[in-house]
Amino acid sequence: MMSKAQRYMFEATRDATEALLCSIHFLESDNASEFINWELQRPLTNHFNPQRRILKKIRSRAKTIVTYELPAIPYQRVLTDIGNLKSTV
Repeated sequence: MMSKAQRYMFEATRDATEALLCSIHFLESDNASEFINWELQRPLTNHFNPQRRILKKIRSRAKTIVTYELPAIPYQRVLTDIGNLKSTV
């Protein structure tokens, strides 16, 4: 599903391509989000960017103290979990 901006950019690109004598093989965006397919980008972002998990959360009256793990990408966590499973079996 395309957003309005993506739809307008797609139509404009299609119209421009039909008017040109040569073909367009790819487009490079100048940080315009209309060209980025967010639905395909999101899983990659979540998979390859380091994330912090909460280890413990302590609430003392109005103050909350949160302790986090060291940042790691989900793939690293899977590998460490597999290593832990092999050592316990």
